[in-house]
Amino acid sequence: MPVERIDLGLDALMPKRFVDRTELQDIVSFSISKLLNCDNYHEIIAIYGIGGIGKSRFLTEVRRSFPQWAELIYVTLELDCDDVFHSLICIRRKILHTCYLFDYALAMLLDNCVVEKVSDEFMNHLRTNWGADLITFFQGLSPIPMPGVNDGIDVLRRLIDTAIKAKTKFLYQDTIRQLEILSNTSPKKLFEILPRLLGNDLGRIANGNKLIVVLDACNGCRTWLSALLSEAKSGVFILTSREQMFLDSLNIKTYHMQEIPVEEAERYLKAYITNEQHQSILIPRLISMTECIPIYLDLAVSTYLRCESKSEQDLIANLSFENKDELVRAFLDHLPDEQQSIILVLAVVEVFDVNIFEYLVSDLNLSASKLSYHELCK
Repeated sequence: MPVERIDLGLDALMPKRFVDRTELQDIVSFSISKLLNCDNYHEIIAIYGIGGIGKSRFLTEVRRSFPQWAELIYVTLELDCDDVFHSLICIRRKILHTCYLFDYALAMLLDNCVVEKVSDEFMNHLRTNWGADLITFFQGLSPIPMPGVNDGIDVLRRLIDTAIKAKTKFLYQDTIRQLEILSNTSPKKLFEILPRLLGNDLGRIANGNKLIVVLDACNGCRTWLSALLSEAKSGVFILTSREQMFLDSLNIKTYHMQEIPVEEAERYLKAYITNEQHQSILIPRLISMTECIPIYLDLAVSTYLRCESKSEQDLIANLSFENKDELVRAFLDHLPDEQQSIILVLAVVEVFDVNIFEYLVSDLNLSASKLSYHELCK
């Protein structure tokens, strides 16, 4: 199941002041400029660093600078993304183009009950892609009715089979040959090559577009990701993970995102702790305790803003932490009891979706009317 991200409520307390990562920004900017000026340009940038170091925030900020001419596919993968099938579905869901090879293999696997059923919304997304292509390029043929959501996987199969048999001009001949080969491939083999098929489709899409693919949180997915990227030979791919990724035989630019410089952390804290006396007392402590890790700096600032109206003695007491664990506990103490309960349980179960949320609310006898799944998660 896709994993949702917990929103700790920091956005409501303060604006995001993006800490400059100049070197990494330059690397990404250079690759994007090459993509614009070179046909079939290919680059893989892998960013790794501990949780909370700022990888996802960097992507959010740098995404705003992506040019409008770029075709962007932005996917936050699952916590447990060694689940190949669901990870590939997460990526395919974000692709607006038809993925001829992957879609056909998926249709065959679903038809043979090799993989679990995907949502009707997702299937309608695929059928709409294919139906639009067929309607556009099957000039002079009888109108093809667009299937409803509940028409089943057989409709997608019929659409694709029609395209193959008609040798339609919107499919390159090599694509038709590949589809014909897939039609005679065993379900077991189809499942094994799904990553390569999606990579092949991405490469084809990139040939006609300036493609940027961002895959955030690629933790534990070395094998299938290597297979996908080995087939996608065009476009700029930006990956993030907690550990350094060693992807077989791929030329990758690797960047280790580390703690921000002390002077940057000081400037960041001073932007919110504006009282000079508070600055002199608190900032050295917070620098030491947070180790200049962005997520802990955020929590420290958030805790300060919540306590700012208290007396100086109480304020200093609330921000006197021995370590990062104490900081997290202090931050949670200021959240409503219901939200504390949900977040603490999530820290144990790790995998979280709306169904688990509903179960937890019921099992813990929480006030569901006061909680919103979408407010807790993003």
